[in-house]
Amino acid sequence: MSNDGFNGRIESIPLLFRDHLYAQLRIVEVKGRPSSSRPGRVEIGNISAKSLRFLTELRFPVGPFVVLAMDLTIVDRPLRLTGYIIYSRRKKTKNEYELVLTIDETTRAELRDQLHRLAMMYVPQYMKAEYYYHFFAESSYDFANNRINLLV
Repeated sequence: MSNDGFNGRIESIPLLFRDHLYAQLRIVEVKGRPSSSRPGRVEIGNISAKSLRFLTELRFPVGPFVVLAMDLTIVDRPLRLTGYIIYSRRKKTKNEYELVLTIDETTRAELRDQLHRLAMMYVPQYMKAEYYYHFFAESSYDFANNRINLLV
């Protein structure tokens, strides 16, 4: 058996996180024109500093025509993330979407910091030492499967 391509690092870390992460979704722009909508609650399935996946009963078009804003709270700090949908699929009774984030670097750094803090609260006790693994800008937090997926 060969170890070709394996560098010995962990690719994902299990989380003890059993709660779901929810956000309030709003439409803020349609075809370049400002818009406003009532908020709708969506469940975040996977989030990183570049994109997030969410589940909802609502339907949205794929493409940069509709800009959405997500208001969510991570570790008691509110964040507003904006972006547009690049992926869509039907999942049983709900729709799953991937939103590419169009946020500034300050907000992106704050999001990374909050996700890191959240992860440190929920990683198993025997993995608490931060030097045991590394968080990168491309790391994603998979709340649906209770894992942190690290870039290796």
